[in-house]
Amino acid sequence: MSSSKATKAIAWALRGTKGDVGSVIERVQKGVDAIPALAQKVEKGEIIGDPHVTQRKDGSTDPLHVSGLLGKGNLKRSNRATSFHYYIETGELVFSDKKYPTLSLAGSADGADKIPAHQKASDWVWDETYSKYRYHDGQKWVWQEG
Repeated sequence: MSSSKATKAIAWALRGTKGDVGSVIERVQKGVDAIPALAQKVEKGEIIGDPHVTQRKDGSTDPLHVSGLLGKGNLKRSNRATSFHYYIETGELVFSDKKYPTLSLAGSADGADKIPAHQKASDWVWDETYSKYRYHDGQKWVWQEG
C-alpha cells in the first residue's frame, strides 16, 4: 500500500447510535488503513450504540469508549474480521483480535489526526513467535505497541 494509493472507504452502519460519532469513524478508518492485513478484510463497519462506560465482572470499569464491528457482508461470524473499542479520552483503538496492534489515534481538536510514524508502516509483518506485528524501519525491527 503506497502513500499515493487512495484508501478504500469503509461503508458504516449505526446500530442504536443516536450521538455524533463522525470523528470516531474517521479515526477507526485511519486505524484500519494503517494495518494492511486488516484493511484487506474490511469493507463494512458498524458502530454499536453511543459512547459508554462498561462495568467489568471484576468490579473495574472499562473507560468511555465506542464499540464496533469490522469485516465484510453482514459482519456475522466468518464475515467479521474483528470487533473494536475506540477509547475517546485517549484515542486508543483496541481490536478484539490481538494479532492486530493497538493504535494510538489521538488527534488535535481540528481533526488533524496523527498516527505515529511507526504505526503508519504499510509493511507490517505478523511474527508467529511473538504474536505481534513488526516492520523494518530501515535500521531496526519495530514492534507493535500493546
